[in-house]
Amino acid sequence: YVNEFEEGATLYDGLDEVIKTLYKEGIICAIASSKMKNQYEIDFVPTGLQKYIKCEVLADDTEKHKPYPDPLLKVVEILDISPKECMYIGDTIFDFKATKAAGMDFGIAMWGADSLEGIAADFNLKEPRDILKELNI
Repeated sequence: YVNEFEEGATLYDGLDEVIKTLYKEGIICAIASSKMKNQYEIDFVPTGLQKYIKCEVLADDTEKHKPYPDPLLKVVEILDISPKECMYIGDTIFDFKATKAAGMDFGIAMWGADSLEGIAADFNLKEPRDILKELNI
């Protein structure tokens, strides 16, 4: 459930710039989150970045959730793209397992990760701007 005192999440430094740059470069951004729709609306929608996101798959959109690949596979189905064309960026072992099960590359968001144990990421991202560096942007 949503904490009635929740006022929304704060974006990590530089993440808004990264999302806008990816959009300008024609790189599709999507969200696969374990958050329920009402929590997503509290946390993300107020940032104003939703217009740069092609689709979002939330907890109530799939029967199985991360670490199962279902949310990520639903995103690629909606976007009509191959998992091999995707990089999923996350900060938990559940994100990593879901990404690998979906056949995608995984970038570990080290700025938000509590533990790197058991995560063999394809990309080690120390800060959001590293996403652009890895994509040569």
